[in-house]
Amino acid sequence: MTETNRLLFELEGAQGQRFSPYVWRTKMVLAHLGIDYQSQGVGFTDIGQAAGGGFKTVPILFEGQVCVSDSWAIAETIIDQTDGALFGGPAGRSFARYLHDWSSLGMLGSILRLNAVTIWQDQAPKDQDYFRRSREKRFAKPLEELCPDPQGELKALSRALRPLDSALGGQPFFGGQTPIYADYILFGNAQFARCSGPHAILSQNPGLEAWFERCLNLHGGLGRSEPSYIERHAR
Repeated sequence: MTETNRLLFELEGAQGQRFSPYVWRTKMVLAHLGIDYQSQGVGFTDIGQAAGGGFKTVPILFEGQVCVSDSWAIAETIIDQTDGALFGGPAGRSFARYLHDWSSLGMLGSILRLNAVTIWQDQAPKDQDYFRRSREKRFAKPLEELCPDPQGELKALSRALRPLDSALGGQPFFGGQTPIYADYILFGNAQFARCSGPHAILSQNPGLEAWFERCLNLHGGLGRSEPSYIERHAR
């Protein structure tokens, strides 16, 4: 892509924390491809006014007069404007689409149940009200009742992740020696858990746990530049 002014809108908590799994996917793609951008944090209740309005979710990538939202649409736009190699070929694109859909239906819901209360606590007051109302409407119960058995939730999540743990097969990334977009999808999910709550969701999946540590070190330690929930609350 030619050098232009790019602005990425991403979710921001009360302490400036950036925790959206979908935004982290986009940030890793931009870093991988060496694309410069500026970042603009927005709270939950400010998303509707971001980039001229009309958007309901982040990430939103604004370039010139063009806005693209939705992490999958952004990935396809950016990757296909380069040589497309980051998808890892047609099979890699299909695997990435599977992970995108599977994690939206399962993994992210599990992380949200585990961390709903801590996410709510870490928002600005106006965003706390929105987050509580919207999530309690979605789940039809108070945030405090979403995860009555955290250890049981973690065990169920660990079982669901075992096929991905096995899929690494001793290689550093799903793409082999270098990451592909599928790595960044799963990384965004794990980073969401790391930044929004105290639970070590990969501790029972050693292959994925080691993989996540490698991902945190990518692109000059981009992932580590965002303090974890535990690091922030230890200050």
